[in-house]
Amino acid sequence: MPRNPEMPPTTPPPGDDYANEDTVDEILAGDDAARLAGLRAHFLKEGVGEKTFELGMQAQHLRKKLHDEADRELEKRLETNPNPSAEEYAMGAFIEIIEPQVRDAVLTLRRKGYNTQGSGFWGPISQSVYGDKDFLKEVPAEVREKLAQEGVTVEDDKAYFDCNEIDFEKIKKKWDEIAAALPDLGHAAPDSKFAKTFQADVKRGRYKLPEAWRSMWDKE
Repeated sequence: MPRNPEMPPTTPPPGDDYANEDTVDEILAGDDAARLAGLRAHFLKEGVGEKTFELGMQAQHLRKKLHDEADRELEKRLETNPNPSAEEYAMGAFIEIIEPQVRDAVLTLRRKGYNTQGSGFWGPISQSVYGDKDFLKEVPAEVREKLAQEGVTVEDDKAYFDCNEIDFEKIKKKWDEIAAALPDLGHAAPDSKFAKTFQADVKRGRYKLPEAWRSMWDKE
């Protein structure tokens, strides 16, 4: 984690668009004191507290670390076992591309019938899993209410929570609890929107570089 910047200037460095989530994540994960100071000033101006800013830096450093580790896992996987499993074919991605803190939860959700499309870090300090507009529509009100008491918001197209502490094991435990709490729909999830492209690439022996897969997965 970088050294905390000095109190920021009143204007951000040229070129930083704080409305762009990718830009914010990049700044928080980096160690450019001027850019961090500018973002801190923006956060404070928008009413985002100092604690959230500090947690955001920790979260984005952890995210980068996990992505780097996952990319190495995927490279090794492609060298040693490039054949996707049936679940990976249906999901439309190698399992290694899913962020490790939510990986087990995603598999559990898909086995329960929920057609995930993306998951993991979301914004400065949040975690989410999402799908189409009816992704979690069948989750009963009582389950939503119970999870809400635990800080988890369940909407029809996504579930998410804020991290009060950036700790991998605690975040993973939270995800596993969420996946366990959602009811089984009695069938496995159908093929995801990524499945056809992924299956075609596999059949042709065309594997995208890890960063390309990561970019696709993050932005969907």
